Amino acid sequence: EDLATYASAYRDSNYSDTFYSTEQAGFSGPEEYNEAKNNMLRSVYKNSGFWIGRYEVGDSVVTTNNITRTSSTGISNTPVIKVNQIPYNYVTCSQAQTLSQQLSTVGKTSSLMFGIQWDLVLKFIENKKGKTQYELLSDSSSWGNYFHVSFTVDRGLYQMEPNEDSKYEIVRKNFEKPSNTNVLLSTGNSERNKVLNIYDLTGNVWEYTLEGKQNNNNCIARGSSFNNYSTLNTVTKYYETTTSYSWNHIGFRVTMF
Repeated sequence: EDLATYASAYRDSNYSDTFYSTEQAGFSGPEEYNEAKNNMLRSVYKNSGFWIGRYEVGDSVVTTNNITRTSSTGISNTPVIKVNQIPYNYVTCSQAQTLSQQLSTVGKTSSLMFGIQWDLVLKFIENKKGKTQYELLSDSSSWGNYFHVSFTVDRGLYQMEPNEDSKYEIVRKNFEKPSNTNVLLSTGNSERNKVLNIYDLTGNVWEYTLEGKQNNNNCIARGSSFNNYSTLNTVTKYYETTTSYSWNHIGFRVTMF
């Protein structure tokens, strides 16, 4: 309750870290879900915080082969947290949680982020003066890959007007992402889209979290994507999908605790 109050500016009371189904959260039941949540909270108490991925999770196999993830790619490819990786999209929320658990390291549990963690990250960014409340709550266009903004991409790969048939192109020197165009970027492509060493927290792809909506079995993602307007979908916003939904504009980021 204290953490929720502390991060209240970035929270919507209609959503909470509550288990609704295995399909929604990727856990076997409420006991496993609550155990993970309590372990995360204990880590906050013990370590004064938690770790999150610097980058959105990427697919190492399609990146190495420079091919496009599609609805038939599946989840057998190795997930990685590295720069210049093609985002691990076309996954459902429960599949994203399964993949997140593969990224655990010695002594740490890896998982999708709980909703309170997302809110605390934003509060951390505000307190450290990484971004203003306006840039967090009202308009995140200055630091995210959104449909209507233009900015220079420094490295990596990009996919113009993403679909299952379009290919990734290698970024050439001073590539300018055009405004009013859907462009999906590989992870960490632009220093512009970094805050406190966290890349692409807003824009590029929505990121699944483990929160749910009251009396609803929908999956939730945060942070917006390449095909959104920043004033309508800032870094704080919630996106609801069905448990079977997957597409190119939703991926995920991991936490470790």
